Amino acid sequence: MNRPVTDIGIAEIARLIVQWEVLAPYVDLNEAEQEEIKGDNSTVILQKIGFLRKWRSKNGDSATYQRLIQAAKKSNNVQLAESIKKLCLGRCDT
Repeated sequence: MNRPVTDIGIAEIARLIVQWEVLAPYVDLNEAEQEEIKGDNSTVILQKIGFLRKWRSKNGDSATYQRLIQAAKKSNNVQLAESIKKLCLGRCDT
């Protein structure tokens, strides 16, 4: 789970996220970046994808599945953390 999130991973995780704005501060995206994501993406699913891409762009190889799981837990979204873990089983391990 310490591998960087892939494009396919972004698409899959975007479907799992309910409110990306709640998760954003826990991956160090500030309000201006969140507003930019909202302005650049007209639908909620595109905003979720844009959010994950922005996070990955800022963090490079540190934008791992494990870091996203940790952020979900810190935001009290244990269900999302568990869903990402299940998504990763057998294919996100290093």
